[in-house]
Amino acid sequence: MLDTAGRGTLAATPDLGTRVASVAEFDVPGVTPVFARLVPGDLRTVAELAEAGMLKVRVARTFPLEQAAEAQRALADGHAPGRIVLLP
Repeated sequence: MLDTAGRGTLAATPDLGTRVASVAEFDVPGVTPVFARLVPGDLRTVAELAEAGMLKVRVARTFPLEQAAEAQRALADGHAPGRIVLLP
């Protein structure tokens, strides 16, 4: 699992029995910190890992684009155990 949210997400996540890495939290026991530059080569590598099914993203909730304001409120609330996703 790759955590990009931070804000206590990993502490609130039950043990999934998977390897966990984070670009947002570095002081959680058992979590490998990941440092990535936002450069094309790094982004391609992440995309390749995702396409190969090697990254798992926990989705807390999806919203249609028309409910973007509600999605932002859910994100600001900070209690979602995963990503908030907007759908076209």
